[in-house]
Amino acid sequence: MEKFFGTILIFILVFYIIRLLMRLLMPLIIKRMIKQANKRMSEQFGNFGQEFGQNNGQQSTNEGDVTIQFAKGKQKEKTNLSDELGGEYVDFEEVK
Repeated sequence: MEKFFGTILIFILVFYIIRLLMRLLMPLIIKRMIKQANKRMSEQFGNFGQEFGQNNGQQSTNEGDVTIQFAKGKQKEKTNLSDELGGEYVDFEEVK
């Protein structure tokens, strides 16, 4: 009977020691995993983000600035609403 309680006591102590170690070591392990994943991502994608963020030789803008680039060439003429809908619009009244 004494061995049984001794064994249970050892299991409980081991459980709490492992729990304490995990509480202390898990943040370090997770930080290391995040750094490794970040490193792999940067190696995999290379300079993609830098190339995508360039403005093709145009003046660089700050974050939040709005720029409008107009299309060069002939602009489409405005059409009548009825032409876009494919027919003539007829207003109706409800008859009771």
